[in-house]
Amino acid sequence: MDRTKRFVFNTVWTAITQVTAIICGFFINRIILVTYSVETSGFTMSVIQYSSYFVLAVGGIAGAASYALYAPLADRDFNKANAILTKAWFVFVKITVRKYVRVLQ
Repeated sequence: MDRTKRFVFNTVWTAITQVTAIICGFFINRIILVTYSVETSGFTMSVIQYSSYFVLAVGGIAGAASYALYAPLADRDFNKANAILTKAWFVFVKITVRKYVRVLQ
């Protein structure tokens, strides 16, 4: 599979995943509200909103890391690419630890 076909394939599947998540979000909110109570629904919405901020932060870092990798990979500078990936990994770990420490407090 060439690069263009892979790009189209990944884009289509990403779109399908996003649409499915949106549709499921509508049904899950209604089920939680009807089955449990307003308090449980509010708590669930708070957790979902907090998680969406986390996903947004991770997405931004992943995009920045991907952008930073273009030049080193094109130049076959694997040491620099390794340094970028290591730094991105440490940032992901730091965000994850901070997220869970705040949740546990």
